[in-house]
Amino acid sequence: MICAFCLFPYYFNVSFISSTVAALRGVREKAHLAGRPDITPGPRVQPHELHSLVFAVKQVNMETLAKLLHNVSDPSSLDYGKHWTRAKVTELTANPTASQKISNYLESHGLQILSKTSAEDYITAEGKVSVWESMFATRFYEFKHKHWNNAKIIRAMEYSLPNELSGHVEFVFDLIDFPVPVYGKPVINSRSNDISTESAIMPVFNDVNPALLKKIYGISNNTGNALTSQAVFSTLGQTFSPSDLSIFQTTYNIPKQSIAHAIGAHVKDDACISEGLEYCGEVNLEMQYLMSTAQNIPTTFFYSEGSLLKWIKTVSNMVDPPKVFTISFVSPELYLSTYYINAFNAEAMKLGIMGVTLLAAAGDDGAAGYDVREGDLQCGYFPNFPATSPYVTVVGATQVKIFIY
Repeated sequence: MICAFCLFPYYFNVSFISSTVAALRGVREKAHLAGRPDITPGPRVQPHELHSLVFAVKQVNMETLAKLLHNVSDPSSLDYGKHWTRAKVTELTANPTASQKISNYLESHGLQILSKTSAEDYITAEGKVSVWESMFATRFYEFKHKHWNNAKIIRAMEYSLPNELSGHVEFVFDLIDFPVPVYGKPVINSRSNDISTESAIMPVFNDVNPALLKKIYGISNNTGNALTSQAVFSTLGQTFSPSDLSIFQTTYNIPKQSIAHAIGAHVKDDACISEGLEYCGEVNLEMQYLMSTAQNIPTTFFYSEGSLLKWIKTVSNMVDPPKVFTISFVSPELYLSTYYINAFNAEAMKLGIMGVTLLAAAGDDGAAGYDVREGDLQCGYFPNFPATSPYVTVVGATQVKIFIY
């Protein structure tokens, strides 16, 4: 485990900025590596290296958005079910003045703007490390992440925002915030050839199948409305196999239905054979059971590499996103900054008022969280995100015990 006090001598030379300059620039934000045994510090980055940063623009009317979301979600409200369009959400929350000022400032320093979200609430720019160091009065270092084959991560340990950006920027991502670990696990599905009416009533022990779930949860009808839509979120290289879906539907006597859309690739017919359960398990199973529980609904396989925040920013900027998303991947809330959580919640609110429901797994490891598997955190309360978000519906697993009479 990395100790914050142990890091102090190593990074002592980072605090080279005088108190006078710090005062002129406002509050100095600092990174926090305590409790991150997955991150290893390294040498200073060469000044000519390129690095990209993501500027989160200060959005407006967020408290109003929260109240409006409550109204459209409350069955007792007159506004219940009156969902908004993406354009209407943008009109309420966008801050074009701030976006323009940030863009102008970056371009005036010779930095290249790589992309902007449709509402211009996130601006990604690239430039030399030397330019960023001068702009934020800091120094960049190399770090390695043990779960990502020790890939190099460029970050600073502290920074202060220039006066010209103060009041326009909520936070600058990829500056002092370290990549958030995302966890999921392969799942093996036990299949049974016996799917008769009798076995649906009295299932074979340990055989969890669509008929059993229908009975346990009291689902009267599995046929959904084709006018709505649903999607499964995938990451960590997890792949979906259309041929496996077809076999599943045949095995359990489910009407044949293919997916409507695939975003982000990672769709392979032979994925489970060529890549194994490490990359073909959790999401593959999730697609099968979602499409068996809610049939006849256009279903999207949505793959996104990187953080949950990156994914939800993409979804919330879609004009017509799927109406239900399932998320089986988690990040320990302990590792998340307040800025990360607030940014995710802001996008979740936008999706909510657009009529999108987010379903997130509580996690497989109880109150101790995922790190208990590797012995990093053996006890305590370490809940998983995004299940802890107030704008997400958390779903826990059901352990079914079958009694044979």
